[in-house]
Amino acid sequence: MNNDILDRLQELANKWQWAQPEVRDVCRDAIYEIRLLRQLSQKTDTVDVLHNEWNRGHGWGKGKDE
Repeated sequence: MNNDILDRLQELANKWQWAQPEVRDVCRDAIYEIRLLRQLSQKTDTVDVLHNEWNRGHGWGKGKDE
């Protein structure tokens, strides 16, 4: 399911490649945007996890040496 919409857009782009190049271009742009948004979403999730760990006491000056 992760690549379901990407696969469907790629199939649509291939289908309309010669009949409607504009449709192909829009599909390829959409594929690029979706991939980019997914990458940004994953990076944001990672930053949120690190930030939450820091707030729970895994930062400098926390723990036994306080």
